[in-house]
This record gives sequence, structure tokens and C-alpha cells, in this order.
Amino acid sequence: EKVMHDIQKPITLEDLTNPNKNK
Repeated sequence: EKVMHDIQKPITLEDLTNPNKNK
């Protein structure tokens, strides 16, 4: 599920620094 979401939403530097925010 999360993988599909990551594909739709580009990974930003903020996601790398704040994995918890990546929902």
C-alpha cells in the first residue's frame, strides 16, 4: 500500500528527513 502511494507521490527531501510524515 505504502509503495503504491510513494509511486503516485514523488519522494522529496522532506520525506527522507521525516519518514513519519510520509503517509
